[in-house]
Amino acid sequence: MTGLAQRILETIDDGFLLVEYKTQRIVYCNPAMARMLGYSDEELCMTSMIDILTPEFFGRVVAQFEDQGKERKTGGEMIAFRRKDGSSIDVAFNAVSIRVDGRDYHLGRAHDSMGPDMVEMELERFRSFPQSNPNPVIEFNSQGELRYQNSALDRLVELAGVSDSFEIMPRDVVELVRNCSKSGEHLVDIESVSRGRTIDWSFIPIQKTKTVHAYARDITDRLALEAALLEAHKIEALGRLAGGVAHDFNNQLSAILGLCELAISALPPDHPVVNDIYEIQAAAEKSASLTKQLLAFGRKQVLQPLVLDFNAVVVKVQKFLRRLMHENIQVVVKLSREGCRIKGDPIQMDQIVMNLVINARDSMTGGGKIIVETSRLELREVDQAAHPEVSPGTYVVLSVQDFGHGMDKETQSKVFEPFFSTKEAGSGTGLGLAMVHGIVKQSGGHIWIHSELGVGTTFKVYFPAVEDAVANVGDRMSSDLPRGTETILLVEDETAVRAMATRALGSLGYHVLVAADGEEAIRTSSPQEKKIDLLITDVLLPKMDGVAVAQRIQRQRKEMKVIYISGYAESVVAKQGVLPWQANFLPKPIMPSTLARTIRDVLDRSPEPGAMGAVT
Repeated sequence: MTGLAQRILETIDDGFLLVEYKTQRIVYCNPAMARMLGYSDEELCMTSMIDILTPEFFGRVVAQFEDQGKERKTGGEMIAFRRKDGSSIDVAFNAVSIRVDGRDYHLGRAHDSMGPDMVEMELERFRSFPQSNPNPVIEFNSQGELRYQNSALDRLVELAGVSDSFEIMPRDVVELVRNCSKSGEHLVDIESVSRGRTIDWSFIPIQKTKTVHAYARDITDRLALEAALLEAHKIEALGRLAGGVAHDFNNQLSAILGLCELAISALPPDHPVVNDIYEIQAAAEKSASLTKQLLAFGRKQVLQPLVLDFNAVVVKVQKFLRRLMHENIQVVVKLSREGCRIKGDPIQMDQIVMNLVINARDSMTGGGKIIVETSRLELREVDQAAHPEVSPGTYVVLSVQDFGHGMDKETQSKVFEPFFSTKEAGSGTGLGLAMVHGIVKQSGGHIWIHSELGVGTTFKVYFPAVEDAVANVGDRMSSDLPRGTETILLVEDETAVRAMATRALGSLGYHVLVAADGEEAIRTSSPQEKKIDLLITDVLLPKMDGVAVAQRIQRQRKEMKVIYISGYAESVVAKQGVLPWQANFLPKPIMPSTLARTIRDVLDRSPEPGAMGAVT
């Protein structure tokens, strides 16, 4: 190589190599090539191509040298070279075949595409990563001094309402960073709390730069959602327990109340034990009321929903409330002028209003004003931030506000739990608000509480609005006890209830066929010469549920009508605890008089097309 050519090569930025053809030994390199690979000129000239090319590229380059020997030149492509420190660098490489003094060589040219402009672009790209990260990113030196923070940390500092970023970090952050840098171990899941915000931190040591990178996440909202989910699971578990207890208790109450009524009807009014039976009956009815509250809380009662005007519900309940209010408490009712139609069980809607107002009354021991208000609200997607579980749409809202002593956060978190009460022992069951919560949820609604100590409490209940016509909720029952001669198939697995109902139906003139489970009911109904006018079946039965029993029998007896009875409605008949529109239902405990009127009402009613009391 001439002195002029060598001087030219030593002044340009591209790297040049002169490689012996047969041995692939490097016989010359310019300074740019040596710098590119981290060698001195002398060091690089003591190596060969196999030393400076990564394995996957060595064979390719040598093959190109051989294949293109006739053309004297290789095409340029990106090749990964291996540096002295073991790292790799991608460069554009091409070569020409030359002959000097009768010997064959390759002259290679390496162009580093990462020129000054590209380097600056790469640096800017890496700078933008932490800056555009929505979560806080921080860099400390090994002594715990803050070197860098992105804009996300600034926003979190502002959200927490503090003036310095260290105020939202763990208290011992400096010592923590020093230990992290010294040990080289990652530290994760470290929480700090500042002004009500909970922040999760991770600290990652970077040994080469002697720095520690910290990453933060504001987990306040996530923890709130987890707490709400845990509370929902707890209430659901308690609800299942309450519903199961109430179901079993209702079976016993059916027998007690039914036999009391039968005994009273069989004795003369002046018999000495009649008053005792009345006392037993009254105690059992109080117990039945308690089981209804348990079922409502557990969302296990069967609702019979109708289209209601909620304004009319409030007006009706208002008449009863006057008798329940103390003289120093005023109930102010504000009704919406817009339509407030919802779909719900009329009796349960009354219970919601009454229990919320009674709860407000009890919180104002010194008297005051209770405001009961209805309104119609259009909930948009942008309004969902506070209550993400609520779908957008139109809602009818019931608000009950008192100006009593209010509740703290801990009390608010327990207010819908069964048997929880702030009253003195013996002053209440602690089931009122639990029952409200259960009815609201089972009816497809939502309920929230806002309370401040010394200010008062507001309960708001949201029900989806409907546009259907309001149903007639009149009572069709006659005061007379009707009788009949039809054939009834009674299916009930509880022995005491089955015996009481059989006795009551027989005393009313009906011919009664009895079965203790679904399979026995199918067998009993099999002889076609027997006409069965009515099937009365428990919803939950051993071996086959009541709906399946009704469907099987009605395949052969299409004119047969059905009445479902249950003290526990988590079943296939009542999806999510709501009966089909056309189903006839009697909740336990069952009184013989109520059973008699319902039977006569169902038997005398003209059947509607496709509506014979069962789900088809």
